[in-house]
Amino acid sequence: MSMVEKNFKAEINRRRRLESTYPGLMDVFVQLVGSIPPSHSKQEEFPMAAAIVEIKEGKLEIFTDGLNEVNKRGQPGAHAEAVAIEREAAKKRDKHLTGMYLVTTVEPCLGCVGDAINAGLKGVFFGLSQKDIKGKHVYSGEKNATYKTYRDFRGYNGKQLLNANGVGIVEGGLYRDMILQKLTRTYPRLADMGDIDELILNDPDVGVR
Repeated sequence: MSMVEKNFKAEINRRRRLESTYPGLMDVFVQLVGSIPPSHSKQEEFPMAAAIVEIKEGKLEIFTDGLNEVNKRGQPGAHAEAVAIEREAAKKRDKHLTGMYLVTTVEPCLGCVGDAINAGLKGVFFGLSQKDIKGKHVYSGEKNATYKTYRDFRGYNGKQLLNANGVGIVEGGLYRDMILQKLTRTYPRLADMGDIDELILNDPDVGVR
């Protein structure tokens, strides 16, 4: 069996395991991807979505969702994850979202990792990694400026940082094919990310994150 086939099989098995443990996880990702409006391309908002979810009646249910609102609000930290966490906290009138999960189409940046920790979330599930999107998750000033992810800070990666601060469940690289296809169709600036199948199947990290 080739490495590509092994990666593909490992990813399928991981999805099945997660869907068994967290029923409805794929449906949440499908809803988030479908909620990203084409208008984000014109507004120069990075097309991503996030949601605060909780298991209700044996299935993950979206309580609050959010889109990237950096340009809309004129706030550099108004990422989809931060928006979703803020809205759920306001709705509950409680800054602690204990027992809830964050689902996001793109790996959280350092600031959003901090928000997840401060909110007391139980877990984080994300789709594309910062590696997948070549650092285009956030940009300021020059459009081609390199964005440093939290991997550049003190040697941490997101999973380690979240786990070390009480967020026990972190799974990344989920449904990357579906998210990549949506993003490269609706956001021309991401069209240079390369062949989607090659990114998905030849990545040695697939099924391991």
